[in-house]
Amino acid sequence: PYKTSTITTQHKILTDFINDITAETTTAYTKYTTDIQQTTRQHLNKFEMELNTQVQIKWKQLENDIQAKHTAYEKLTNDSVNEENRQKATTTHHTNHNPKP
Repeated sequence: PYKTSTITTQHKILTDFINDITAETTTAYTKYTTDIQQTTRQHLNKFEMELNTQVQIKWKQLENDIQAKHTAYEKLTNDSVNEENRQKATTTHHTNHNPKP
């Protein structure tokens, strides 16, 4: 039979071992989760920057497209007004030179 002191000593050794493993595991887990959080944050920041860049590029393309369409519409409107005025002037000119009997 084991002596009480031997059992107590073995129990203390086992308890210390479990405490050491628990402390090491907790430290390793904390470091692991911290590393994961930092890595995730870095990836998210990089992704957000890339996304912002893409959005800005697309937004600029849309602005340019809208501006080009607006300019084309203004030109079309001006051309139409100019043509209408030209036709009025021609009609007035003909009417003045060719009075109806």
